[in-house]
Amino acid sequence: MNRLVSSLVMLVMLIGVLIPAAGAETLSEAEKKEFAQNLALPSPAEMFLAINRLNDADWSKVAGSSPRYDYGDNYVRALNLGLRATDGLVAILSKDKAKLGEVIVVVITLAEDLMVQDTILDRSSTFEQLANEGRWSELRDELDSLRYLIEMEMDQIGDQDIATLVRVGGWLKGLTATAGLMKKQHYSDNVTSILYQPNLVDYFTVELANMEPEAKANPLAQALMKALPKIRALVNVGYGKPVPDKNIEELHRLGSALVAKIEEG
Repeated sequence: MNRLVSSLVMLVMLIGVLIPAAGAETLSEAEKKEFAQNLALPSPAEMFLAINRLNDADWSKVAGSSPRYDYGDNYVRALNLGLRATDGLVAILSKDKAKLGEVIVVVITLAEDLMVQDTILDRSSTFEQLANEGRWSELRDELDSLRYLIEMEMDQIGDQDIATLVRVGGWLKGLTATAGLMKKQHYSDNVTSILYQPNLVDYFTVELANMEPEAKANPLAQALMKALPKIRALVNVGYGKPVPDKNIEELHRLGSALVAKIEEG
């Protein structure tokens, strides 16, 4: 169980989990600005943060995860590790213990192949108890309290290109899941502004462009670099403005196609 628990910790490391309890149904101007400008830790958490505050957010509608882990190189493993990390967050939000367990099996294998070491086990008994008892809110709180230590562990990965691809994979799956949730459930114009992320797209465009030639030559990295301008055009509707339904549908289609390509390896 310790390995499962430590992998739960790893999920937070990869996605930067920051999830408040359900409550307010609108976004403040400050929150909108944070979504648009926050580059400190690009992650799906920025998108999920506000949506999870809505009482009718049904994350099971966008739950899903590939069981595959047998990829041929570390660049593909890193992208898939990012995808699976976001799947783990969706499973937590869905309160789906079985799905979370399936995700963790894949995360363990990919992380070991990438030489990621799990060093934070001092709270393993607490995590085990919370997971077994389905105390999801407390589990999220415990995970968030370890965020700083886990980010230090992330630095130990060593290869900046691998770290970049993990983050890009997590962000892409988060964007796709968010667009999918908005496509399946009706949300106000105010909430669709979460998708306004041109700065994040610019951030990842620069990060991918700055990778070493071998990493940039990977076909999946090439596909991502080609798709980012299209994604930027779809989300760059103007600060504070709603994202049109047609843009949301196209974001979900484009994101789903990229996710499928990454999962195929």
